[in-house]
Amino acid sequence: MNAGTLPVIDIELHDFTVHVAKALSTLPPAQALIIEQYYRWEILRALHRQAAQRPLRPSESYRRRQEIVVVQNFLTHLHERGTTLQDITQIDLDRYLGQASTTGNRLGGFVSWARRVGIASALATPRKGALRPRAAMSEAQRWAHVDRLLGDTTLDTTVRLAGLFILVFAQPLTTCARLKLTDVTLTPSATTIRFAAAPIKLPPSIDQILRRHLEQPAVRAIYRPAADMWLFDGLMPNTHITESNLARMLKDIGIAPRAAKEAAARQLSSTMPARIVVDTIGISLNTASKWAQESGATWRHYPHLR
Repeated sequence: MNAGTLPVIDIELHDFTVHVAKALSTLPPAQALIIEQYYRWEILRALHRQAAQRPLRPSESYRRRQEIVVVQNFLTHLHERGTTLQDITQIDLDRYLGQASTTGNRLGGFVSWARRVGIASALATPRKGALRPRAAMSEAQRWAHVDRLLGDTTLDTTVRLAGLFILVFAQPLTTCARLKLTDVTLTPSATTIRFAAAPIKLPPSIDQILRRHLEQPAVRAIYRPAADMWLFDGLMPNTHITESNLARMLKDIGIAPRAAKEAAARQLSSTMPARIVVDTIGISLNTASKWAQESGATWRHYPHLR
């Protein structure tokens, strides 16, 4: 595709459609018909709208796959009890949702669609259940991870840099995976990296790791134009490392990416005004304001810190 031999397609979207086709072929005809209608008129249309803006992320297609599994389990449950989606009552739905606290979060879209098209007009959309709280990372744990990544030279530079970008600059896995060499600016005295609108000057300790990473011979460089090279190479030519692979590498050394990102975002939002946080690390203004409020820093008067 990069050479122009084949037309460019969205790989995640293509794999998702193949997966759904295989899954539908194993279902009873009545179930497959309902799920296919929901998939084609709701899920697939939404994914096409997203793909028109940017390539789909693995996490997005995974979430949709899980949604289809939840719908399939729900219809199987109805079949085993000798009823159908047309005959189910609100009491039956509430009883089913009571079995699993998070099922309603992924079944709501399907129920809303079934009610809208007249298949289950008597049902109300299930409310999202309370999410299970995630384990928070303390500041002591966060900086212990930072110290290890800075000092442990036996670790791969990819996992060291990605972990530091998350722990220090609150970057999501998606941003880390998609960083390009053009996002990095090297000078004899300093290195800057651009996560959002404003570039960030790296501390000397992270600067050294990044320079060491860039000095390593590029794998399969013969296949790709230098201007389009990724900071963290993927397995296939002209691809970046995947989010799932990066997450696995971090979890293997005991770092939970989401908890690390939230701990860093909370700390940054408590020490800088939300507008500066937005421009430097790339989160939304609402998110930055929320973190600032939760950390007790309101920043009512915008100081001239730029």
